[in-house]
Amino acid sequence: MMANDIVVIDGTTYDVNITSFAETSEFADKYAERTEDWDLQRELAGIFFNYELTLGEIQSQTVMQSLWDKIHEFTPFHSVTLPHGTTTQTFTAYITGTSRPLKRRVNAENKWGGMTIKFIAKAPQITS
Repeated sequence: MMANDIVVIDGTTYDVNITSFAETSEFADKYAERTEDWDLQRELAGIFFNYELTLGEIQSQTVMQSLWDKIHEFTPFHSVTLPHGTTTQTFTAYITGTSRPLKRRVNAENKWGGMTIKFIAKAPQITS
């Protein structure tokens, strides 16, 4: 990734520096059961794409704080647009964790060095 990547959360666009981006997939079953001869019988329900996004230091601490405040709103879900495949994907997600390192303090003001956000899809992005 490179400087000036775009992340959209709840319709607000954040101009950020993505330093690490991991996309994982989870396959959910409607049912999965083994027969007496141990053969697996399975019906796939859907495939979820989940993301871990790490941002480098954002020059504007105002943008950094705005993004931090957005992802910590007391709401169960967010509309998120993130890189996916060769383009982007918009989906409803919940956040399972965040972190950010304190880089330094200048004149009694905190300067944050970036952040990591974990997004989990609310519903499968691929179904039958």
